[in-house]
Amino acid sequence: MATPAPPLGDILATFQLDDLKEPADQAAGLPIITKCRYLASYNWLYRAEPESSFQPPAWTPPSKPPQLQEDSGQYYRDLNAARSLAYPLEPMIQAVLTDKPGFNLANLDIIGCGSTMGNLLRFVREQDKPFRMLVEVVGNTVFLIRGENSPTEKLVGVYGYGHAFPEANTTWSKGVKGSMSQQRLIQYDFAGMKCLVRFEADGYLPDLAPDVAKYHIPEPDEVNADDVLASIKEATISIIHLATTDDDPKKLRIERKGRHIPQAAVYDLKTRSIKKKDVDTLGEEIARLWIAQIPNFILAYHKFGKFEDVQVQDVSEKVK
Repeated sequence: MATPAPPLGDILATFQLDDLKEPADQAAGLPIITKCRYLASYNWLYRAEPESSFQPPAWTPPSKPPQLQEDSGQYYRDLNAARSLAYPLEPMIQAVLTDKPGFNLANLDIIGCGSTMGNLLRFVREQDKPFRMLVEVVGNTVFLIRGENSPTEKLVGVYGYGHAFPEANTTWSKGVKGSMSQQRLIQYDFAGMKCLVRFEADGYLPDLAPDVAKYHIPEPDEVNADDVLASIKEATISIIHLATTDDDPKKLRIERKGRHIPQAAVYDLKTRSIKKKDVDTLGEEIARLWIAQIPNFILAYHKFGKFEDVQVQDVSEKVK
């Protein structure tokens, strides 16, 4: 059963698409992405307590495709909110400041994720799909927080092989075994604004990360979350507290494990029935890849759970 939507609040303002259009002679603020760079990442683990490590799974397809069983589990619509109920954006902020303690969050204009940025992109492209998000402003930084019907809302009507296929064709490295998801953080300039964007990475192509060994991170003592929060305070950015009845939410435990993977090696993956071979799946997904600046796309077609047509594509030029 679908989770009911919360009630709407008072209307604060109304605006139309025409209100967003800029003068034709405007030279600055072009809507393009520049200066993209990978900042940090973290993995959600299957353990009961929330933890973070980093590194996506490697693409390691078997020589002979196995017969797969269709997905049958329960999956959260927003894993970050479900695993970090009180502070959905806390993991990404802590991940950045743990890996780059000197990073100045106050210089950012927008902090969001693939979902919130994607909703705004669909709106300005006149794609009719309702959405909800929370907007918080701290200093000069705007936080865009995904707003599903409930933090623990689960996907309804899950079918296909979107989970079974990656599990059969990827491998988590020793340092990050037990991971259920990898979240990557990138920074880029968009139309004159500095953005920090989080997205979920499906994996990476080992051939495009031949020097990954040099990025190996040793496993130092556990990082103290209070020290990280102190760093956030010094940067004049505070964690946004969402409405919750839990006055003492679990603190994240951060462990530095795994290896940094270059953005050029990361891929997004989609599975489709062979009956949909004529559908432009990449065309449907390219806007989402653009937001996350993902340069590789794997499209896998199956016939009753048997994947014999798997396409690994370099889509970097199309993303540009």
